[in-house]
Order: sequence, then structure tokens, then C-alpha cells
Amino acid sequence: MISFPNVERVDDSLVVTWRGAPDASVFLSDNPSDAGIDVRAPDSPGVAVLPLPDPTKRYYVHLFAEGDPFVVTAERRLPLEGPSNVRDLGGYPTPAGPTRWGQVYRSDNPGLLTPHDVDLLLQLGIEVSCDFRSDGEVAEHPSVLSDAVGVEYFRYPISASGPDHTSSVEALKRGELRSFSFDDMADAYGRMLDWYSDAVAAVIREVADPTRGPVVFNCSGGKDRTGLTAALLLLMVGVDEGTVLDDYELSARYLPADRLEARYQAFAEMGIERDDVRGMFELKRITLKKTLAAVRERYGSIDSYLRDHMGLTDQDFAGVLAKLVSPVA
Repeated sequence: MISFPNVERVDDSLVVTWRGAPDASVFLSDNPSDAGIDVRAPDSPGVAVLPLPDPTKRYYVHLFAEGDPFVVTAERRLPLEGPSNVRDLGGYPTPAGPTRWGQVYRSDNPGLLTPHDVDLLLQLGIEVSCDFRSDGEVAEHPSVLSDAVGVEYFRYPISASGPDHTSSVEALKRGELRSFSFDDMADAYGRMLDWYSDAVAAVIREVADPTRGPVVFNCSGGKDRTGLTAALLLLMVGVDEGTVLDDYELSARYLPADRLEARYQAFAEMGIERDDVRGMFELKRITLKKTLAAVRERYGSIDSYLRDHMGLTDQDFAGVLAKLVSPVA
């Protein structure tokens, strides 16, 4: 039985690894639902290096062992020129089977998309773009998808400063705060889920809508507002919390290091050490873990939060399951 498949892009090849069935057949395809006829043998037990026919495209890998069903996997991050943190929510295990590739994507700033990037997203069938950024963020970097042909663009603004317009960044700049810890970020996440539950619920309903095709949702960095929404969607379909925390932490791998350094330098010029504000910019699974624990303490369970506070219905849950796990026949 094939397990723990993984795909990483190295130069113009995909390096595929897996456990079990070391001599499995490896198919390269541009369709998550069709293995096609491009079949390769492993380069070594449980490892295949697949040169890409077109490095600018997104490919899926189908692994097949005699007597077992196909296992589909892909590189999680899309090969885009602009945004660095656009990721597929496919391939995560659930009780009903792995989440489907090519249906729901989480993203950072869509204002950075190049023409090549838009072409790739359209080839992937993106039909809905949901933008969590504030008015100021959108004014600075308008979403390229807002006028893309065939894409419906929706804004569901979530402001980092909250309804009372008190920004932690501004408070640090004014000297009202001297630090911002990972616990502080967990508290900020909790407030965000209280204050902006309608915005997050609206995006979840876009995912759940059976008349919609693939959906991408974003904020600026693709880690906080986007990360919370991704976590809730994955929990809704039965992905275990450890895997959800893994997905959250992946943003730390993909966000540009120079952008992080620039932020630390700006605070250093105000006399604030990087260790005092790591919680604001870096990602550690403990932050999301504490956030989810606080939601459970306040509402009884994540399910109760989604239903009683957000107002999601059985139909919404079924729609998300159909989109992300098992499509309705």
C-alpha cells in the first residue's frame, strides 16, 4: 500500500517519494482525475525523478501499485512567478479519503500575479477569487484577478486593526507596545474569528457552493487570515489537527526571507528587537494550536463555533465535503 507520497520541485524536475510499494508505476499528468499515459519507472525504491515537459505548468503524479487504487499527489505550492505562497489544499488524509487536488487554493497577495500566473490559474479552472485584504491593502496592490475573464472576484475585508481600528503595528510604532509574542498572535487570531466570522463564513460558503468551480482565497501574506480559513476548512472535512498545524507552518517555508528581514529592520530602527516581535511575523504551530483550543473553550467545539457563531448549516458542511473530498455523483 502506497503511503506518505510527497512531491518537490528541483530545478525543472519533480522529485517524488513515497512509502510502501517501492516499485510502483509513476504517471505524470496535467489532470488530477486522469493518470494519462505518461508512465515512468522509479529511479530507486520509492523515489522517482520526473523531468517536466513544461516547467511553467502544474502537474499531478499518479502512483499505482498492483491491487491498490491510484494515489494522486502533486507539489503543494504552485509554480508562479509573482506570489510565493499559493498552495493547494489537496492530498490531506480524512476519514473519507484524501482531500481533492485542484479544488481549493490558499494564496498570498494576488496583486503580484504576472500574466503567466493568471494563465496558469485559468488553466487550473479557478472560477472564484475571495480577497480578505483591507481597503488600503487592495488600493496598494489591486488584485489582478478582479478583472480576469471567467473569474468571479469577491471582497470580504478583514482588517488587522479590527473594528475598533487599533493596530498592534501602529501601537508598536507609537511606543504603546514594546513586544508582540506568539501568545499575543493567538489572542489576535481569536479576536479575528469573533469579529470577522461573517467574512470567513462567506468564503466557506463560496467553497461549499456546488455551482462554483475551484476557489482561491487570499490575504496579503497568505498566513494569518488565509491560514485561519484554511484550518477551518480542513477541520470541517475531518483532517486531523496535527496535519492542519503542518499546513499552517508551511507558510514559513515559502514567504520571502528578505521581506521578513525588512520588517525586522524597520522595528530595529525604532529600538525594538526582533525577539520581541517574532510572534507577529513568524509562524509556529503553537500559535494556531492555542487559537483552536481557545475556540473550543469558548464555544465547546470547532463544530459549534462554525454552526452557532458562524451560522454554517448542514448544507454548507456537505458542500465543503463535496468540494474538498468526495464530489457528488
